[in-house]
Amino acid sequence: MNRNKFSSLFQDTMGVSFSKFALRYRLNSASRALRQTRDTIETIAFEWGFNDISHFNKVFVNHYGITPGEYRNKE
Repeated sequence: MNRNKFSSLFQDTMGVSFSKFALRYRLNSASRALRQTRDTIETIAFEWGFNDISHFNKVFVNHYGITPGEYRNKE
C-alpha cells in the first residue's frame, strides 16, 4: 500500500490524519512522563521525538493550553 492510500484510509477510519494522531500520541505520552517521572522536560521532549525544545513547548501549549513546566507543577 502506498503512502497516499494509507493516509486516506487512516483519515477515513480514524477521523483524523495520521500525523495529527501521531502528534497527539506523542504529546499524551510526554504529558504522562511529566507526571510520572523526574526527567527534565528536555529529556522527555527528546524521548518522544521532539528534537527542538522550543517546538515541543509550542505544540504542547497549543494542545494543553499551558507550558510543560506549568503542566508538571499543576499535577
